[in-house]
Amino acid sequence: MTSRRPPALLPPHLPAGLPSPPPLVSSPSTPSSPPITWRLKERMKTVSVVLVLCLNIGTSPPDVSKPPNSSYLECWFDPSSTSRSKAREAIGQVLELQYLKWQQRAKYKQSLDPTVEEVRSTCTTMRRYAKSDRLLFHYNGHGVPRPTSNGEVWVFNKNYTQYIPLSVYELRSWIQTPSIVVLDCSNAGVLIPFFKGGVNGEAPIEDVKKVIVLGATSEGEILPTNPAFPADLFTSCLTTPIPIALRWFISQNPLSMQNVHPTAVDRIPGKLTDRKTPLGELNWIFTAITDTIAWNTLPSLLFQRLFRQDLLVASLFRNFLLADRILRSQGCTPCSVPKLPSTWNHGLWRSWDLAVETCLNGLIRSGVLSNVEQPSSTPYASDMYSIPPSVPQVGLAPVVGNLGQRGFITAPFFAEQLTAFEVWLEFGRGQRGEIKAPEQLPVVLQVLLSQAHRVRALVLLRKFLDLGPWSVNLALSVGIFPYVLKLLQSPAPELRQVLVAIWAKIVAFDGSVQADLVKDDAIGCFVHHLNWGLNSSVSSDVASAASQRVMAAFVLAAIIHNYIPGQTATHKASAHAACVNLLSSAELDPGAPQEVREAIEKRVPPRFRLWLLICLAEMVSNFEPTQKDMYKQDYHLRLYARLSDSCSAVRAAAAYAVGKLLGGKPMQQFDIISARALVGACDDASPIVRYEATVAIGVCVGKYLNTFAVISNQMNPPSSVDVDVGADLIDEELTPAPTNPARENLSSLNNMQIDPEVAEEFAFIFTTLRGIQELDPHPNVSSAANQIVTVVNKRLEYLQHLEHTNTQPVPYMNPTPEFSTLPPQLHKMASMQTLNSPVGALQPPTLSKTMSAGFIDNSDQTFIDNSFPPTSQKLPVSGFYEWKKASYAYEEEPTDNDNCRAEWLSANDDAEDLDPLSREGALKTYRKRKNEQKNILAKSLASKYAHLAPKAGGGLNKNNENGGGLSPPFDGVDDGTSSKDGSKSVIKMDQSAVLDNESDMTSNLLFHPYENVLVVADDFDGISVWNFEAGKKEKFFSNQNKDESRMTSIDWLNDRILVTGCDDGSVRLWDNVIDFGGAVKDGVKLASSFFAAPDMNAGQRGSGLVMEYQMNKSLVCAGNSSSVRVWDVAAEQLSGQFSTGSDVCVTCLTTAYDERLGEGGAFGQDVIVGGFGDGELKVWDLRERAGGGTGGVLGIGGGQWGGGKGVERVGGGRRQYDDVEQMSFTEHASWIVNTKVRHLEERSDELGIRQ
Repeated sequence: MTSRRPPALLPPHLPAGLPSPPPLVSSPSTPSSPPITWRLKERMKTVSVVLVLCLNIGTSPPDVSKPPNSSYLECWFDPSSTSRSKAREAIGQVLELQYLKWQQRAKYKQSLDPTVEEVRSTCTTMRRYAKSDRLLFHYNGHGVPRPTSNGEVWVFNKNYTQYIPLSVYELRSWIQTPSIVVLDCSNAGVLIPFFKGGVNGEAPIEDVKKVIVLGATSEGEILPTNPAFPADLFTSCLTTPIPIALRWFISQNPLSMQNVHPTAVDRIPGKLTDRKTPLGELNWIFTAITDTIAWNTLPSLLFQRLFRQDLLVASLFRNFLLADRILRSQGCTPCSVPKLPSTWNHGLWRSWDLAVETCLNGLIRSGVLSNVEQPSSTPYASDMYSIPPSVPQVGLAPVVGNLGQRGFITAPFFAEQLTAFEVWLEFGRGQRGEIKAPEQLPVVLQVLLSQAHRVRALVLLRKFLDLGPWSVNLALSVGIFPYVLKLLQSPAPELRQVLVAIWAKIVAFDGSVQADLVKDDAIGCFVHHLNWGLNSSVSSDVASAASQRVMAAFVLAAIIHNYIPGQTATHKASAHAACVNLLSSAELDPGAPQEVREAIEKRVPPRFRLWLLICLAEMVSNFEPTQKDMYKQDYHLRLYARLSDSCSAVRAAAAYAVGKLLGGKPMQQFDIISARALVGACDDASPIVRYEATVAIGVCVGKYLNTFAVISNQMNPPSSVDVDVGADLIDEELTPAPTNPARENLSSLNNMQIDPEVAEEFAFIFTTLRGIQELDPHPNVSSAANQIVTVVNKRLEYLQHLEHTNTQPVPYMNPTPEFSTLPPQLHKMASMQTLNSPVGALQPPTLSKTMSAGFIDNSDQTFIDNSFPPTSQKLPVSGFYEWKKASYAYEEEPTDNDNCRAEWLSANDDAEDLDPLSREGALKTYRKRKNEQKNILAKSLASKYAHLAPKAGGGLNKNNENGGGLSPPFDGVDDGTSSKDGSKSVIKMDQSAVLDNESDMTSNLLFHPYENVLVVADDFDGISVWNFEAGKKEKFFSNQNKDESRMTSIDWLNDRILVTGCDDGSVRLWDNVIDFGGAVKDGVKLASSFFAAPDMNAGQRGSGLVMEYQMNKSLVCAGNSSSVRVWDVAAEQLSGQFSTGSDVCVTCLTTAYDERLGEGGAFGQDVIVGGFGDGELKVWDLRERAGGGTGGVLGIGGGQWGGGKGVERVGGGRRQYDDVEQMSFTEHASWIVNTKVRHLEERSDELGIRQ
């Protein structure tokens, strides 16, 4: 399932705390990501097995009175068929074989009718062998009295003339922990407290890691004596579950099984390990059902420790569930430590009964099974119990024939369980509140073993994992991990697609699986998958294949993140070359046809480019071999090219990758080129891109910290009195020794000759950083720059301290020339005075003590820890990977070419399949309802005041003597204020509220289109949110203006995002101003900020920044600027720019683009109208004109069209407009306050102006 984001801007990348994406669905516990609990911290295995059999064949214990016809088989062997000694040895050997089926690598030791000393010797010997692993102690007490209430079991003396008590506490001291004890005796429950209680004053045992107990009977109960079953019924259930389960089923169903003798089930053909045979399929179904019952009834941690930690323990507990069902039917209640909930009547047992009945009936019809009792002396078939041929066989019963598979009908159990799981995915996951996990999940795990159902099971599993992190944790807790890891080696393409999607969910939830993937050599699988489907030509396949490639890139990035073995494996697999080649395929010439661009955009969409860049970033992060390859093969140029990508997230990823590439050993030439490219990215409209570029520049600063300290000193040269900056603090914290490495650094720095060109480049970089520090409109970006500059100045301060103690001056370079190639946004930064000194001046000013101290004091004090040398000061570190990984599962799958555009700006909000009870569905319903209400109200008002409607004759006045003016839009229209006798009436208006904004001046007012909300901007940076119906100020917040700038324009981008413009050219987008439903939230969030008009300066007279937002996601900006700029707000990129052709400021802007008008409007998104401070009105047509004609636009004439030049963003680059058609009108000589376009049905659109 893919989640839809609520209509809000993608949160900017925050250095101090990454934003948390919303959950996909409500999880069973909490809406946040659950803790990772699936991976057990330790594995355990049972390596020693002690079999203590107190049978005393032929003699019944004194406290047991057996009926004449009672059970007699022990381990399916008839003790009366041979001598007592041979029978005892045969039973011991068979029991060992039965356990050997479950754990072949363990060491076994039998103790038959033992004495206390023999038990002690056997237990201590096997404990020494087991060391810290688990020991199994099996006790058969059929030939001795029942355990006592004092916690004692019975063994024999040497002559077998007496029963000798053995204390459980002694036994525990011999077997120690961890251990598992099986008690097949009457009254076993009486011993449970003694196994749980402490020994020698120790605390009671509660941890299953220490001791596990399985008992056949509860306190006061005796073993069943039903002759239809063996005497050791409990042991048979634990060690041979299928034969005893089939016999019990036949006995419980005499009608349907009347033609089958219980012993006939031993003729079922096949192997337990071969799932394609009847016997193997029954065993497979039994494993799936017992696993599922346990998973649905036990706590998660207990399930993992009992069923996933130790293979032998898991098998015994699966079979213990069967023993609980069978023994209860015989009047006994098995007991255990830890105590398990009752499962004997679980609903899945009926599924087991159905599977058994289906199988047996098929074999009956084929003649394999009959109602004839089988002989009891036929030896076991080793196939049934997977006993190795090297183990000697003994004569025993029951019988398993080696017949063919005639009439074998596959049970529909697994197909039906998959269907039930599919139904749950369709309906169960959508229920409100807590979601109960599907009980069929362990069955899906078992189905992965079947080739017939594997693809379907994987598809359903992928859908389940789409539900969110909680579902991934559940699936991993069940045990899918080793299965999906092994399946990666499968060459089947139908499996590969689903597996990559599954692994994308797994690594998104738990990155620690990278070690397992590298160990299993799975890197090549994902590297190969990066090119999945590139040769496909079907449009649907192209989109699907692109999504597959995104997932492969994401998995690769997760595998190698901060993991050197993963980086080594990807380097050997040339994964960096594959990523670069794919990025290169997305680069096109500026003149490429549109259809070619669209095809490339589908094959290499922004999300794929994003994760390819993150992959490259993780591959080169502190990994020299890949870094060298990147430079040697000119792969780094592909990273620079993506810094101008059409998607802001891709540009940020490119900056992140360049920063990682800078993190290696110093390579001055390449480092300078990379830093230069990053300086250009600091001019980006996206604060995420600017932040990543700034942090990446900080990496370069860290590599050349001494050099940047020299640059800082050169820009602010030392005076004779400033060398004691922070001297008191330094004297307290640092007393340099003669061999101090920093002093050696200073000495080398004194002697170093910095190349003037290199110095100029570094000075340019440092100038950029100080400009960002002072002027960037986003606080996180300016804070990052401030941290970097702080580190440089702390280094300089430290060197000055060494100068004071060593009488060696800090180097001072010759002044560098003025930088004329600053990015447009940073021209202003370089020209403005930072810290009372011109940053880019030709002659560096003097750095006084006051300036230096003040500069450091104004830095981020959380960054200064008074520790020296200053290299210990931390530069800002990017968390881009962690942020994108956290948001990966919640990102909207791309549905169009421009999937970089955020959904918050979507004008077409008709998304299907939205749950009306979800937040997204409620938001859609709310907007629809509000629109309908406003439309009804508007129509009502329009009909009521129809006489005020403008007539169709307005518009352009072709006869205007100025060569083209505008007729008043309401000229000749009755204003409704005249009475019948011609006299003017007075319209009475009542004052409803007085809103005191408590400021010197109110600069802007803006009503919300839906709610009773009025936004008021004061004369500086204060924004108030009023409920004008209640006359109450709901909220006040600061716009965070800089340099005493003022707000000059505000607008709504949608029903909750407010955009503000200031006279310094900056634009800020505020989210959470109000919530849907009209509720005013407590806090607001700065969603984005950038310089929309970098050439503006704060404090100048004029209109400041004027904005007009188009519903096609464009923000048109002008004002005290010689240019009009069109910004794609969603992509955070400049899409067009052209000159106003006037020295007068633009005072108002308008466009008439409205998607709801369809073909009715002559104006479109490429026609912009601007009013000027001298009364002039200009219409700009940005469309390319066929044939180069310059006829009147909009079907209107009378004005003079002229040409202009501009730039337009196309794909990833900019190109010149061939012609910006411009038409000018002069209505009057005063300031045009506003201009609007109205749509008329009868004729073309018309313009109206307000003086």
